[in-house]
Amino acid sequence: MHQESLGTSVANFGGQKQNALIAESAFLLTAHVSRGFPVVNSPNFEAEARQFLRHLPGASASAGHLSFDELREVAGLHRVLSSFVRTLSTPVFSPLIPGCGVVDESHGDILSESHLVEVKAVTRGFQIGDLRQVLTYVAMRHASGQETKAITLLNPRRAIYVTIEMDSAAAAASGTASIVLLQDIIDRMTGLQVSG
Repeated sequence: MHQESLGTSVANFGGQKQNALIAESAFLLTAHVSRGFPVVNSPNFEAEARQFLRHLPGASASAGHLSFDELREVAGLHRVLSSFVRTLSTPVFSPLIPGCGVVDESHGDILSESHLVEVKAVTRGFQIGDLRQVLTYVAMRHASGQETKAITLLNPRRAIYVTIEMDSAAAAASGTASIVLLQDIIDRMTGLQVSG
């Protein structure tokens, strides 16, 4: 995959225990600002992020309030996220992804018309599991009659992203057309429901 740069990567000050809280706080801040609200009027993103993370499977409480350096990290991630979001027309944060078969409804990261963006604020590079996740979301959208023409994996920590058209993503992932791949994923999700 050809990666595009969004500038300087963001240093990690928080260590592993605070990474999820830092990333979610930056995401919520970016969503708020993208709606036209100034940062100065921002709600308490740390508390909102903490509340969201508590409801995730296998979640553990973070070690405490964000330090000054960790808040600088939030600001850096927000800077990179914002520079990418500005390239999108009508971005929608946390769009609902309808359930399909055994997979419950979920929320994606960012949707811009028929372009689905998955944010991975991690120190590692992109992995096949990241692509599988976004392709599953695309299949779930397809099952409910919603078209996705392109997908992006965005890593604000490393300040990189990859955008790929669905036909190219399907060819790379399975050697088939996107409609064939999406139907195969849907069949697996619904097949598990029938056999369970």
